[in-house]
Amino acid sequence: MKNQQIQAHQFELAKCKIKDTSNKVTDVSLSPFETKGKFLGSWSNHNITGKEMNDFVKTLQKTFIEINNNTRTTYNFIGEVYSAFDALDKEYIQGILTAIESSKKASDQARKASDQALRAQIDINQTVEALQLTVKSLLEFKKTMSNNLTIIRNSLIQITSLEDCNQDIPNIKTSNDSQDAVKIKQQQQNQYDKRIRILYFIIGGSLALTIGQFLFLIITIISK
Repeated sequence: MKNQQIQAHQFELAKCKIKDTSNKVTDVSLSPFETKGKFLGSWSNHNITGKEMNDFVKTLQKTFIEINNNTRTTYNFIGEVYSAFDALDKEYIQGILTAIESSKKASDQARKASDQALRAQIDINQTVEALQLTVKSLLEFKKTMSNNLTIIRNSLIQITSLEDCNQDIPNIKTSNDSQDAVKIKQQQQNQYDKRIRILYFIIGGSLALTIGQFLFLIITIISK
């Protein structure tokens, strides 16, 4: 049986990419509008100007663009991770199954040999058992990984949907009700920001758990 080798450094690079992506999450920070008038102080209300509102909208749109870029980068990286696991399933696991069949044939032949062959038979049986356990572990991990990727992909779809709803915000002109409009916008933005953080937390946790489980599985296989 040809030796099967797994390069663990590729998954170290994957963890670094995940860390870099999580560090790129944009923090939304919006400056509050003035509420007091310039002439009478607290005795008068400040009317928000068109320039103030346009500056607010520009800052908000810039934040949405950065979040959208980070979302697309994360989504593409997940596709690469999924492709790597798919190749593992098709190549490594199938190679182990082929090796199991070869080991069984060798086991049948070894039974007809001498005492020396009997000792080899014991080693072969142990190898077959270890390979079967390895295949079982890999299949269980593949199932868990697929579930985690589904959770991540659904979260990214929700993020994209939220961003599409908030991407195009028109410039607002000054009016008597402008302060109420700003309060509503700020409340909506706070709700949006909270949902984004929760979804990114779900994504980061699922990715970290998946990579950690896989590295533990690889170390277990190599140490056998």
